[in-house]
Amino acid sequence: QAAQVAPSASPATLQHWMEDGLRFHQDGHLDQAQHVYEAILAASPDETLILSLLGLVHHQRGNSGAGEKLIRQAVEMAPESEVLRDHLGLALDGVGDTEGAMESHALSVILDAGHAPGWYNLGMMLLRVGRSDDALQCVMRALDIEPRSPVYRSGFGRVLAKLGHRAEAADAYRLALLADPGFAEACVGLAALWREEGREDDALAAEDAAGKLRLGIGGDPTGAIAQDIARRIRTSFPSSMTH
Repeated sequence: QAAQVAPSASPATLQHWMEDGLRFHQDGHLDQAQHVYEAILAASPDETLILSLLGLVHHQRGNSGAGEKLIRQAVEMAPESEVLRDHLGLALDGVGDTEGAMESHALSVILDAGHAPGWYNLGMMLLRVGRSDDALQCVMRALDIEPRSPVYRSGFGRVLAKLGHRAEAADAYRLALLADPGFAEACVGLAALWREEGREDDALAAEDAAGKLRLGIGGDPTGAIAQDIARRIRTSFPSSMTH
């Protein structure tokens, strides 16, 4: 068990538990992730990435204040880390410091222009404050770096929809689902597009698909959900199916 990692744990053991913690975190198992991160820090307190990730766990649980404190500790130890600056931006956003969050995300891409999450997170904040054109540029930078990311592709769809490019937005959501047929947020985006057009049946179907994908284990193994959504996109936005 992670709790058995002792202060004398070997580097190989710590690396093993880091991988476990990251996997738990990515899969949304926050209790397990926190347990592993705390054990690692007990063994190696200077692991700044783990300290920051522990802060993100608190942020994701709705305790952004505690998360910010932990991430700030990590940033003080490694101020030139673009990853930690990006994490800090997420926590600052959670405590309502929009300006500070944007500055932190911006600093992350100044430190490393190839840090795709920083570009994406900055873009999403710019979108929220009404700077849609700037948001588009940021999300496009993220996609240039990681073109197959369903997260960035779906965010691209959100920005395009905000700018009124509906067919292109639908295409972005479709590409997100092609990259990951289990990516529920793309279905949510499509539902919003269809509801604005008065296509309530399609919107409800997309929302139902998102709910099933979020609750299901293993995503959409038969591809039935993705196929139905693709059919509805062809019906709604035939001009978008060009790639």
